[in-house]
Amino acid sequence: MTQRQHRRWVRRRTAVLALVMLALVGAMSGSWLVWQRSRSGQAIRIPAERPGEISAPWSTPDATRTPSPDEQPFVTSISSNGRYFRDQHGDPLLVHGDSPWSLMTDLSPSQAELYFRTRHNQGFNAAIVALLGAPTNGGPAEDGGTFDGLTPFVQGDVTTWEEPYWQRVTDYLTLAADNGFTVFLYPIDGWTIGHAFRPRTIEQCQAYGAMVAAGSVTSPILCGCPAATTSLGRRIWLEGATSTIASMP
Repeated sequence: MTQRQHRRWVRRRTAVLALVMLALVGAMSGSWLVWQRSRSGQAIRIPAERPGEISAPWSTPDATRTPSPDEQPFVTSISSNGRYFRDQHGDPLLVHGDSPWSLMTDLSPSQAELYFRTRHNQGFNAAIVALLGAPTNGGPAEDGGTFDGLTPFVQGDVTTWEEPYWQRVTDYLTLAADNGFTVFLYPIDGWTIGHAFRPRTIEQCQAYGAMVAAGSVTSPILCGCPAATTSLGRRIWLEGATSTIASMP
């Protein structure tokens, strides 16, 4: 083989190897996307038939409550034309919100206090927060646990709650209320379904939704839905709570 022929052979071999590498990268990328989709919460299947009607024991916020004139405004309803939020006085309220999705699981109590105080001083009055953590919403663990090891459920049972975790939730919502925040709270979402949130039946989904909305005896977090009057004297809006529970496959 002449030197010229050898150079041609090397170029051809390099081109073939490059094509093979491109094919391998494409195949690996496609496999990764399929794997991600298959392991995402949206792919979960719950072994129960979907009920025709879902009736959760949610209470109705007290319409007779008279707001104090000196309390900070917070979201209580949506205007009849659907164009703006209204506060407890019925006045339009401009929401200036932040999105600390993983606040419940990433921040220590002192950090949470600093966060709400700082954001309040910067003019923020709302935050959108995930009730359960996941690496894809910024949290530290797939089981919904906090940075220091608190987990939301006893052995993964979504209807048996770990008190320390939910007490921290209550404490953080208290900090939000004290700093004039309306919290738009996601009880579950596509990040946590199938990971931190693994219900076995439709009935467990209903029970969890009712527990989040109504709270529990030992940890009164929320009372009412979708704009839930809390034990903190504020409102927590449960984003998609009814539709999420009703549309579980």
